[in-house]
Amino acid sequence: MLRLCLLCLVVSVSALKISKPVTPLAPVLKLRGGELATPVAAATTAIWGVTGASMFVGTEQLTSALWLGLNKFPHDKYIGMAMIGWAIGKVHALMEGPESTKNYLKLNCIPLAVWLFTNLSKSAPITTSIIPLILFALHVYAGFIE
Repeated sequence: MLRLCLLCLVVSVSALKISKPVTPLAPVLKLRGGELATPVAAATTAIWGVTGASMFVGTEQLTSALWLGLNKFPHDKYIGMAMIGWAIGKVHALMEGPESTKNYLKLNCIPLAVWLFTNLSKSAPITTSIIPLILFALHVYAGFIE
């Protein structure tokens, strides 16, 4: 587990140094709609913040509705505070601009990958990995590909 986490960290940090190569398709690629990093970060900030606040207050119905009933979270105040802190980190990245937001999404792939690995290694129901997998895919796309 430690090796996997270390590998994810090294890969994510090393990806921050890679510059985008200029390709002949660059003008065509601009047509696909622009930056996705800011909307992805803003949406996941809301998800993390509301989930954290819901956990802290103990409103299980709100958390269940937010995660479409697919994930069951322990409503522990400390986990809620951590989720709120995660959301605040995203707010800071958004405030710093598009480049910071994109870098944050790259690094945020690490905890999402660890979350998915934990679900799969603990034989959690596959439904608990659907939303984290979608979020992971959005982070990878907005952080590394776009």
